[in-house]
Amino acid sequence: MNILFICTGNTCRSPMAEAICKKKMRKLKISGNTDSCGTAAVPNMPATENAVLAIKELYNLNISKHLSKPLNVELIDKADVIFVMSQRHTMPLISLFPECKDKLYVPQNDIADPYMSSLEVYKECAKELECAIDDMLSKVSQNG
Repeated sequence: MNILFICTGNTCRSPMAEAICKKKMRKLKISGNTDSCGTAAVPNMPATENAVLAIKELYNLNISKHLSKPLNVELIDKADVIFVMSQRHTMPLISLFPECKDKLYVPQNDIADPYMSSLEVYKECAKELECAIDDMLSKVSQNG
């Protein structure tokens, strides 16, 4: 199963989600890959310092080598599941890539963008992502 995480800049939420999900997939013995991108990402930007710290402190994961990438058709085509951070990411995606509609997973509650916030806000965001990822993995594994 290939899971794509999409946020806006691909420097906070989606790289954190990608790392959390990769760890969970290993633990649950779910084969596949994770990737992330942004709807308005500037290419090759690092993850924000607080995203790196939050993921390190909470999950002992390292995302310091992450480089942002913009959304593109190849990423959409490769994905079996496309996890968007908020409802507002869905309409532009569907209008650009109508074929992705059936692959979309939208969390029950939007995951707020922590950009430029404190480390504590990033940690809260990571915990919200973890809950949403647990829900998504449970739903996609039930659907086979």
